[in-house]
Amino acid sequence: MMDWMLEHSLLCLLALAALGTVFWVWTQRKRLAMKPGWVVPVSLLHVAYGVACVKAFAILEAGSLSAAGNMSLFGAIFFLPLFYWLGAKLFRRRTADVFDVFTIPTVFTLACARANCLITGCCLGRLIPGMQQRWPTREAELVFYAVLLPCLIIHSKKKEAAGSLWPIYIATYGAFRFAVEFFRESETAFLFHHSHLWAILSLLIGVSVLLEQNRRKTTQSNHASFVHRRKRK
Repeated sequence: MMDWMLEHSLLCLLALAALGTVFWVWTQRKRLAMKPGWVVPVSLLHVAYGVACVKAFAILEAGSLSAAGNMSLFGAIFFLPLFYWLGAKLFRRRTADVFDVFTIPTVFTLACARANCLITGCCLGRLIPGMQQRWPTREAELVFYAVLLPCLIIHSKKKEAAGSLWPIYIATYGAFRFAVEFFRESETAFLFHHSHLWAILSLLIGVSVLLEQNRRKTTQSNHASFVHRRKRK
């Protein structure tokens, strides 16, 4: 049994991710005005589409179908928002709620995908100069997820934080990946490679969205204060 699980580690971890997604979406179904019967199908579709995103991005990075077996986690960051936006518009749900709810299972699913890297021995860190050991980049990313996930869950309970979970996630992940990419093994001998560009893009998008959200909140607050003062006169 253990041998089978190791041989099919990705499948097992994706099953775990699917269970985690079902659990979270079930707890958030009222926020999405989702009927109980839709929880499992939507959760499974989310995991399946997420896998398709990371595989498609790996193919685009390589520019060849030979990379169809690879995964690039940046695919989830750049392609999943379209899935969320279309779902929100198609089913007439609040876009901020859809993004917030599915940020949590996305982070959990990507953590499972990175855990699979430990099992299969891929995505290694570079050799530490003068040593036979490698930089623990995969382990560092799992620690990143372990810290980020509970923070996002706590943050999701704040009403004033609506719509901020996804940009917080991609901004922090972009910053983390930009730093850790210097220690990861890559096809080029240069320290700076294409994943740095995706990390910078992720960081910039996340920060830009957060700044725009803050600007809108400030504008709305100032307008409300102005209206309140006018009414008191």
